[in-house]
Amino acid sequence: MGDLYVEAFDPKRKKYYFNNCHENFCYKTRHGICSLDLTEGEIKSIPIEVHPMKDNVNYCRDIYKSIIKNRQQYPVYISSNKCDHYTVKDGQYRTCIASKKGLKLRAQVSQNDKICSVCYRENSIKNSINDIENRGKKNTFRKTIFHKILKKELQSNFKYSLDKWKKDLSDYELEKERDFREF
Repeated sequence: MGDLYVEAFDPKRKKYYFNNCHENFCYKTRHGICSLDLTEGEIKSIPIEVHPMKDNVNYCRDIYKSIIKNRQQYPVYISSNKCDHYTVKDGQYRTCIASKKGLKLRAQVSQNDKICSVCYRENSIKNSINDIENRGKKNTFRKTIFHKILKKELQSNFKYSLDKWKKDLSDYELEKERDFREF
C-alpha cells in the first residue's frame, strides 16, 4: 500500500505503539510524570545530570522548544495498521510532544493491511492458551489410555504449560501498557 504525506497530521485520538519503549525511554517512563507537565520551579529543583540521556528532564522540553523555534524540519514516519493502532517508525518523541502540546505534524503515513506487532504477539499467546485448553477438553481413546497411565505427569505438564502461557500473557500486557501511548 502507498504512503500518504500529511502536512497537518493530528496525533490526538490515536493509539500508538512506540518501539523500544523501555524504562529509560523518557522522563515519564523513568519518573512517572511527563517533563512537559512540570513547572519551571519543579524543573529547577531537579539536579542537572552530567551525561543527560533521553530520560533527562530537559530532553523533550528541548525538542518542543526546537519545534516551536525552527518549525518541524523532518516529517515523522508512521504506519497505520489494520488493528487501528499506529506504529511510529521515526518521530516517537515529536509525536508525543505534539499531542501533549496540541501541535500538528508533517507526517508520512503508510497504510498497513496487517495488524501491528503488539496485537500479533498478543493474539499468538491467546491462541496458544486456547489450544492448550482445548487439548485438555478433548476426550479421545488415546488420551484416556495415556491419562490412566500417566495421569499425574499429564496433568502436571498441562498445568505447567498453561500457567506458563498465562504468565507470558500477563507479562506481555504489562509490556504493552508501557509501549502503547494513547493521546
